[in-house]
Amino acid sequence: MALKMKNLWKFLHLFNLITLVCSGCSVIRIESEPSGATLLHSSNGMAPWKKLGSPDHPLVTPAVLRRFRSDQEFFRVEKSGYASPLPRIAETYPFHRETLHFQLEKTPQTIEREFRDKGYILYQNQWIDPKGAGLVEYKGEWMKPEEKFAAEQKDRGMVLYEGKWMTLEEKEKAFRAVQTSRGLVSFKERWMTRDEKNQEELIDQKVDEVSSGVHRNPDIPGVVGTITENKTRIRVLNGTGNQIIFYFSGKKSLRVALDPYESQNLDILPGKYRIAGVGVNRDIQPSFWTFEFKPGFRYSLVEEGEPLQIESAEGLAISPDIIRKQYDIPELKIPDSPTSGTREKPNANGVTDEKDGVNKGGLQ
Repeated sequence: MALKMKNLWKFLHLFNLITLVCSGCSVIRIESEPSGATLLHSSNGMAPWKKLGSPDHPLVTPAVLRRFRSDQEFFRVEKSGYASPLPRIAETYPFHRETLHFQLEKTPQTIEREFRDKGYILYQNQWIDPKGAGLVEYKGEWMKPEEKFAAEQKDRGMVLYEGKWMTLEEKEKAFRAVQTSRGLVSFKERWMTRDEKNQEELIDQKVDEVSSGVHRNPDIPGVVGTITENKTRIRVLNGTGNQIIFYFSGKKSLRVALDPYESQNLDILPGKYRIAGVGVNRDIQPSFWTFEFKPGFRYSLVEEGEPLQIESAEGLAISPDIIRKQYDIPELKIPDSPTSGTREKPNANGVTDEKDGVNKGGLQ
């Protein structure tokens, strides 16, 4: 009996000693939402991260850890289907108590799998029950009933025009009827008034007349830059002392008259053009160009007039190029803005573009 009492007192003494030691250690509680995440630790917050517990039975949240010496330790958690949050650091020293909480977020793959398991679909960036939302399926896609009807019509080769589904031929016929009722005519794949059609035809005839007669072929237009719009811009310059009328015959024919040393910007439809430059004040030989303008580019077209030939006292022919080089005369260059001396060229409505001098009105 005495021996049993002695052993009991030894056990109680050892228990009290262990309790005293443990009460002075550092206690770290690690939690996560949701729970069940595997615990990993590292002494410096860098790889390699080691799992806590045994390889067969690693510790998972929630868990309580005890440390018996002053130090610092990094912890992180992992759970399948969730993105791992950033590691957390814990200080360990006697009588220290600390709780680390990790909030886990589902990965996009996990969210998608859960919704699809419930029969949901992603529609307009939202997961919804297709049947509950009144959607119908067509060729493997979910859509509204009216969208399905439109898709069926398109698959049949139908087009929507003025709120009605019809064939392409029926649409073209209906469209032509509407345009005709407005007094428009079809010309060069565009609809326009009869006066506009007559004007373009006259321009085309004038260009035909110049191209079939005696004419000069000055230098072709040169590229001077680019523009962001999907169109073509031409800076036309009259570098002569006579008024010149320029005729552009192409997808959209137009006419522009420039006084001596005047320039103007033209925005045209890209494509191949035949261009005629005809003098007004005196009988000078007309000019003719053929050129294909590409979208997104800026071009310059310069009419410098007929080259002069001057007989010198020695009987030699002197051209303007010789005079220019001899007296160091600068060449005529395309200006940065439309000019007429110090004046800018107004557009067809009589209004000058104050920003860049671009004629944004129609050309008559």
